[in-house]
Amino acid sequence: CKTQEVQTNWTSAPVKVDGKMDDWANAPMLYFEESGVQLGLRNDSQNLYILFRFNNEAWTRAIRMGGLTFWINNAGSKKKDLGIRYTGGPSFFDFQRTRSSDQGGFQETMTPEQQQRFRDREEKATDQLTIIDKISHQEKSLPANGSDGPAASYDSSQGGYTYEFSLPLQKSDSTEFGIGARPGQAI
Repeated sequence: CKTQEVQTNWTSAPVKVDGKMDDWANAPMLYFEESGVQLGLRNDSQNLYILFRFNNEAWTRAIRMGGLTFWINNAGSKKKDLGIRYTGGPSFFDFQRTRSSDQGGFQETMTPEQQQRFRDREEKATDQLTIIDKISHQEKSLPANGSDGPAASYDSSQGGYTYEFSLPLQKSDSTEFGIGARPGQAI
């Protein structure tokens, strides 16, 4: 989006981070035509919520393999202070199901037990959040379910690929990670 300033939209109820569009029905969304990406930003008194939505399957594969990273700076500058990387999305088998049956694939050569082991291994390797704190020079992997503060999720059931995030605005007793933003502050 180059250098576009975007206002978040207040929400009185917390957004359920499930990758679905339900909590975003009345929220303004930005659309970046050249890349085909929708971006939504909301906040309440506790969290910043971010939604990315697009139709490019190649991007989803790249996110599944290497993650989607975005950077936040609580001084409103472009300096990369706090990074959030999410590795998740559709599984290999989900991608195989979207392909026509005449293309085949190695899934057809696997036994049901091999398929289950592959699914189990894939599940362990995904849906991870990595917090990258450049100020303290630390990286920490967290579960994507929000139990340690930040949360992320993916969904494709409503058409397109949707990635949704929740980031605490402040550190607290329950989370050591927070943006460090005050009300009205640009980040």
